[in-house]
Amino acid sequence: MFVSNAEIAASFDRIADLLEIQGDNPFRIRAYRNAARTIEGLSQSLAGMVEQGAELEALPGIGEDLAAEIREIVTTGGLRKLRQLQQRLHRHLWAEVEEVAAVLLDYLRALPGVKRVEMAGSFRRRRETVGDLDILAVAAER
Repeated sequence: MFVSNAEIAASFDRIADLLEIQGDNPFRIRAYRNAARTIEGLSQSLAGMVEQGAELEALPGIGEDLAAEIREIVTTGGLRKLRQLQQRLHRHLWAEVEEVAAVLLDYLRALPGVKRVEMAGSFRRRRETVGDLDILAVAAER
């Protein structure tokens, strides 16, 4: 399974976002963000480096723990830590649900008898994270 540097960096950025939402240690958050920036700037493929047995810890800002997480992403295609953080929070970033909300609104608006459908709650208020999608709908009388 090939995993690009951009995908690995995105995973680290996502972890940093979730840690920040939880109010975690700012130094830990910064470590993930710095690692993501380092990875984005690499000219060589991390997947290739892992396959060759390269010392990832030699990269700037990549310590033992982050190197182990990179190896996990490259070998399994995912990261257990990221899945655990996502499950614990049961929340999504607003930008992640924007497309889903648009498709859902279009579908509901096309139903017969529906006069108006609008998003409500944290999504409408453009909160950084959204736990669920609240929808208000008005239908014609039968």
